[in-house]
Amino acid sequence: MKHYHFSKSDTSIAKLIAISLMLLHHLFGFTDRILPENMYQSLYMFRGQPIEAAICASFKVCVAFFLFLSGYGTYLSMRKSKSISKMIANRIFRFLKYIWQVMIIFVPIDFILGVTKVNLTSSWTIQYDFESIILSMLGFEKYNGEWWFVMPYIFLLMMTPLMLRFLKRKKADFFTDFLVVLGIALFSLYGIPRLMSYDMLIDSSRISEKELAAMLRALLTARGVELETDGSDQ
Repeated sequence: MKHYHFSKSDTSIAKLIAISLMLLHHLFGFTDRILPENMYQSLYMFRGQPIEAAICASFKVCVAFFLFLSGYGTYLSMRKSKSISKMIANRIFRFLKYIWQVMIIFVPIDFILGVTKVNLTSSWTIQYDFESIILSMLGFEKYNGEWWFVMPYIFLLMMTPLMLRFLKRKKADFFTDFLVVLGIALFSLYGIPRLMSYDMLIDSSRISEKELAAMLRALLTARGVELETDGSDQ
C-alpha cells in the first residue's frame, strides 16, 4: 500500500486555499461592518441577505485549515527537536514578533493621526491607548479585533506536548481520544477568547460571586465531590 506524503508543495497549496477563503470571508461575510453607502451590489438576495454573505460566512472553515497545517508542522518539528519546550517557546516568540512588527508600523501612525478608537460595528469599538497596546503585545486582542486567535493558538502550542503524551498512552482508544481532542479544540476556539478577554478579567460585574460559586460547585459535583450547603447561597 502506497503511503501519501504531505509535501511542502501540498502545504503551500493548502495555505493558498485557506488564505483565499479567509479573504472572501472577511470581504463579504460581515455586512454589518460595511457602511450603507459602501455596500456592494449583490447578485442575489437570499433570505434577506446578499447571497455572497450567506456563502462566504461558511468560509470561516479556513480557521480549521490553518490549525491543521500549524499542528502538522508543529508535530514534524517536535519529532526533530531535542528540546520540545524550547521549540514551543521559540514558536510562540516568533509568532508574537509578527504582531510586534505590525504594531511598530501602525501604532505611530495612529498617534500621528490622532486616532484613539475605531467603531467597527454599533457594538464593537476598539480603543487605541497605551494600555491596549501593551496588552496586545502580550497576546490580547485589544489593538486589533481580528487577533482573537492569538491566545487560542498560544494555548494549543502549550498544550501540544501534553496532548501527544495523552494520545500515545498505552491504553488508548479512538472514542476517548476524539472526545478529548474535540473538547480541547472547542475550548481553544471559543472558551479561551472569552476567558482571556482582558475586560472579563478586570470586570467582576460580569461574573457574580454566586455565579462563580455555582460554577465551582458544578465542577466539584461532576468530580464526585459532595458539598453541604446551608441554603444561604440559594
